[in-house]
Amino acid sequence: MKLVLSLSNDLINSSRSDLSGTIVECGQRGVPVLQTHSTQICWQLHSVAIDCGWVVVAVEAYSRYTFFIPYFDRPSWDQVLADFQTIYLHELYWCLGTGGFVEAHQLAVINRHFKVIDDPLCVCGVDAELANHMVNAKRWLSNYFEKTPSPLVEGVLMKELTRQVNRLAHKSNEDQVAELIFPIDRFLRDSLFRFAHGLCDLDLLGCKSGSFPNPHRKSINLYAVPSQRSQSAH
Repeated sequence: MKLVLSLSNDLINSSRSDLSGTIVECGQRGVPVLQTHSTQICWQLHSVAIDCGWVVVAVEAYSRYTFFIPYFDRPSWDQVLADFQTIYLHELYWCLGTGGFVEAHQLAVINRHFKVIDDPLCVCGVDAELANHMVNAKRWLSNYFEKTPSPLVEGVLMKELTRQVNRLAHKSNEDQVAELIFPIDRFLRDSLFRFAHGLCDLDLLGCKSGSFPNPHRKSINLYAVPSQRSQSAH
């Protein structure tokens, strides 16, 4: 599974690392076009300077799911990447577990599928569809730090802000069709499809046994149908 990370200029400039050998050229005029699909996940990463440090904002392209990585000191790129992967997995655990789709003893399955993600392909710039989201993220952070005393505590992943932001409706112009999307809903659907293979206890029309629907397929109707096991039980 391919992982694409688009790094804003602010993130590149605030990093304590030379990223010249890490970033590849992309798109017309160097502007990335990020598209998450069945075999690829795309995230936009941006850095926001605050009074007491830096916050890296991570936004997934399809769902607009957002989380925040706070730092007291200017982080290296290796540190940002490691923290991104750790928090991404943590958010998967939280989302799938809280939704009741995955039991605690099944988290090893999620972890196994997560580990097969390819090393990230890094590009430079901000996707035009996500530019407004970056502006909103800066506003959310400003409001958060005004109301929260000493928010940068080691080990605290700004969970409260993450939960609030991902329950908000966001405007999307996907496929040139304006619509409102809810990040938590899309992130859940994508994560179930991508990382919970074999854990679905329903037989869904159009899906392999044990698999969840692919949210990136268009014009497909998915219905739960009685399994042979269920029919034989009656």
